[in-house]
Amino acid sequence: MRAPDVRDELFHPGTFFDPADVVQVKYEMLRRHRVDGLSVSEVAALYGVSRQTFYKIAHDFDVHGLVGLSPAKPRAKPGPRGAWKCTGEVVTYAERRRRARNAPTMTELTREVEQRFGVRVSDRALRCALTRRRAA
Repeated sequence: MRAPDVRDELFHPGTFFDPADVVQVKYEMLRRHRVDGLSVSEVAALYGVSRQTFYKIAHDFDVHGLVGLSPAKPRAKPGPRGAWKCTGEVVTYAERRRRARNAPTMTELTREVEQRFGVRVSDRALRCALTRRRAA
């Protein structure tokens, strides 16, 4: 969403509304549709966005309220991001063990990982980490 693309008369120079204020623009865009009754196509054209973008903004507002209109969205779930159990060292070890002549089953391998690294990993998580490594 770019300020020059906003063509709504509310955002003309010298008025209270600032086309560079993304939250204000998104809020007014939703208000023009929901309160003033303009169609989604009309509002999207006035604000220089696609209909798909309008619906995404509406969804973000419905789910997160005003915070959902800010450029930095809140994280959906708290907690660590990425694989913190299946580290590179764990995956490298698992790859080596899977290539060994007497390769262990996935369940046996997860037990070995727990004993060696002190991290309990599910069969599925380890299998996914190995698959991601092969795909990379």
